[in-house]
Amino acid sequence: MRDSRGARKKDRTRSEIFRAALDLFAARAFEAVTVEQICASADVARGTFFLHFPSKAALLDEWNRELAAELAERLRDPGDSALLQYRTLVEQLGEQWRRRPGATRALLHALLASRAEGEPAPARDLRALVERVVQRGQERGEFRRNVLIGFARGVQR
Repeated sequence: MRDSRGARKKDRTRSEIFRAALDLFAARAFEAVTVEQICASADVARGTFFLHFPSKAALLDEWNRELAAELAERLRDPGDSALLQYRTLVEQLGEQWRRRPGATRALLHALLASRAEGEPAPARDLRALVERVVQRGQERGEFRRNVLIGFARGVQR
């Protein structure tokens, strides 16, 4: 059985690494930040970093899921129009771009690259969230049917 104190410490260390990385990405371009700099900022050893994240790019995956969860929470009212929700998505992503331009650029690049490779969107990421909003807008007649819905698949309806 896993010690709850140990589990909390592990979660706290993972969070500290993640937050230190986001702070560095806000100050510099994602590509300019090294794993060593993240480790120094989080005050952890390189091995500890890799116990929590398999690569620096995995931090973008984590941020993608975190942003998607935050945005999904903001969009939880099913009575809102899809257009309003889409605008909210764009505004919130714009805010992220202002706060962390290098990291946001890298995240969007990774999302677009995975789309080009035909990777399906995980259920809880930004691509899936945008697809759900667009699909609902199409179903309600708020968006035209020829709006790109298959962001992750490159499929037009």
